[in-house]
Amino acid sequence: SVHLPMRPLLMGHVLTAVVLDQLARQRVGQKHAVALLPLLFVVWANVHPSWPVGLAFLALALVAGVALPRLGLSARLGLGGTALGARDARTLGVVLALSCAAPLVRPDTLDGALYPFVHVLGLGAEAGEIIEWFPLSPTDPLHVATLAGLALVAVALVRARGARDAFDLLVVLLVTALV
Repeated sequence: SVHLPMRPLLMGHVLTAVVLDQLARQRVGQKHAVALLPLLFVVWANVHPSWPVGLAFLALALVAGVALPRLGLSARLGLGGTALGARDARTLGVVLALSCAAPLVRPDTLDGALYPFVHVLGLGAEAGEIIEWFPLSPTDPLHVATLAGLALVAVALVRARGARDAFDLLVVLLVTALV
């Protein structure tokens, strides 16, 4: 908390963990665990522009629970996991739609909602100054630990065989891409 005023990205990490926790709770049967996530995205969008990461995890949950099972891709790829029922899929879809609109609830409305995307595309003047976007360094212990942790998770997913879940695999792929 001492560093929060200097590094509001820390709040983004905490809110990412909350989103993943609520998605995990929904997957184990707590039907309405995700219901308050749109309010979380209102707060998140007003604290730090990392909120699209949380939206990506919501979208992955919807893809893994609805699209992949219906296309038969989960089974063909040797992935477990259950398809979302119609009610859970509808709930998650509504939560995703409301969460996408949540960044508009800012004092600067559309400009604020577009801010993260402007910088991801490199159009913002300070895009080259964002230290979180600097390349990984093999001499930085935190970078090495991050890559080692991702490698261990990937090995665990491969070894789990039938217990692998499409959502778990998609989360690891997204995190790897973000790193």
